[in-house]
Formats: sequence, structure tokens, C-alpha cells
Amino acid sequence: MRAGVFFARYSLLVLLVALTFIDKEGLKVVNMSVDLPTLFLFVQYASGLLVISFISQWLKFDPRVVTFMRVESSTLAFMILNEILSYILVALHRPMVDDPLAAADRALGFNWLALYLWTTTHNFAHSVLIWDYTTFQVQMPLILSILCWRGQLVRAWELFWLFLLSCFGCLFALGIWPTIGPFGHFPVTFDTSCTQEFRAVYEGSLKVIGKTPLQGLIQFPSLHAAAAIIFTYAGRGIPILFPLLVVVNALMLVALLPIGGHYLVDMFGGVAIAVAAIVGARKIVTKETTIRTAVSA
Repeated sequence: MRAGVFFARYSLLVLLVALTFIDKEGLKVVNMSVDLPTLFLFVQYASGLLVISFISQWLKFDPRVVTFMRVESSTLAFMILNEILSYILVALHRPMVDDPLAAADRALGFNWLALYLWTTTHNFAHSVLIWDYTTFQVQMPLILSILCWRGQLVRAWELFWLFLLSCFGCLFALGIWPTIGPFGHFPVTFDTSCTQEFRAVYEGSLKVIGKTPLQGLIQFPSLHAAAAIIFTYAGRGIPILFPLLVVVNALMLVALLPIGGHYLVDMFGGVAIAVAAIVGARKIVTKETTIRTAVSA
């Protein structure tokens, strides 16, 4: 039981320390550094939320407020560390696997370039897909806010673990199979900031992380695809929200191809990561809930 209590209380802290150590040593290996003023702003915000959450708990504020701030601060802290790790993994300069992924798409009868060209010539469809793709940034805090407001605090933590495990799965794949994606693989004039950043990191010309806005370097599997599944799953059973998430995230699975610059197999990989994250998160949350109930009894 002691080991279980330690897990329930300090698992996030242990993960944060471990990931910080991995980032610190990884930066040395690839001869990179982090722009400290930029990093400090994120750390300051995340730490501030975390401190306020502990003070709020001590003052016996509404548990919903405490949970929101704690989950939000934990998510932001891990997002920063995961972003840094993604740069390190790309900088390791492992062979890219774009050719096999593009070949797999062709074997499935999918023509990415044709879809991209069709999208760029249909302005309304293009605008809708761009809008939908950007909802990735707001869905998690929105869903978290609704879960906490409804008092579904266990599911709020489940959402955190879903996202964290999805990130870990995508980072693991990035370290083994880096890919620049269709925007860098096919002959298109459009070149996203993510593609430019990937090239700079992969080729070794970018040595300081954070001097320019951090970019998502994960292509295979698609984190957007994983998020589309886990966000929808987190909203299950909630009137209005769940059907809205189904529509928005079904469209997200389409948008990530021409707008996010993903191969079709990236999407399948992201969905697989999400399914694994759901299984893992349910086990973690069940274990934590059981331990906390036993301790408080």
C-alpha cells in the first residue's frame, strides 16, 4: 500500500523530474540549448497555477477550481518538456521514413498531393479545415473546464493522462521513425513553419530552442489524430458537448491530412496511439482512485 500511496501522490512529480533530466542530458548530446527567457515565461505561468492550486486547496476552495488549476498547470509543464524532447529526437538525425510512409499511402490508394491540390482550389473547404485544425489548441482547456464545472474531477485527470500518454507514444515513434511529412516530401510550394523548423533542427542549423515560436515536429504518428479521439472520448455522455466533439474531431481527422501535412498512415498511427492511451489512462485513473479512497477511509 505504501508504494501505491507514493504513486498516487508523487507520480507526476517523478515524471516531471525524469523528463527534465532526459531533456537536460539530451540537449548536451545534440549540442543544443534552450532560450531561457522564453522558457521562463511558460514555467512562470505553470508554476503560478500550481502554487495557487495548493493555496486554494489549503484554504478549502471549491475542489473543481483546485482540480482545474492543477491539471492545467501539469499539462502545460509536460507540454513544454515534451516539445523540447521532440527537438532533441529530431536532432539525433535518424534516417527519415517519408518514402515508406508515402508508399504505404499509395498502396492504400490514397493520393495526398491530389487532396492537397483540391483543397487549395476550394476556398470554403480550405477555410473550414484550417479553422477546424486550429481547434486542437483550445479543445483541451475547454473540455477540462466543462468537466471541472460539472464536478467530473476523476475524468478531468483521466483527460490529462490521455493526453500525456498520447504525447509519450508519439514521441517514442518520433525517436525511431522521424519524418518531415508531405509538405517537405512532395513538390509543393507551400512550406509551413513546422517544416522549416524540422529541416533546421534535422540539418543541425538550429541550435537554440525557443528563439522562435516552438513548432510541432511530430508527424508520424499524428498527435492531432490521437487528440481527436481522446478529446471526443473525454466528452462522452455530456449533452451538447459530446455530439459537438464528434463532428469537430471527425473533421479534424480529415483536416490533418491537407492542412497539417500528414500522410494517411500518420492518421492511422495516431488513432492506434489514442486507443492505447485510453487503455493505459483507465488503468492509471482506476488505480489512483482506489488508492486515494483506501487512504481517506
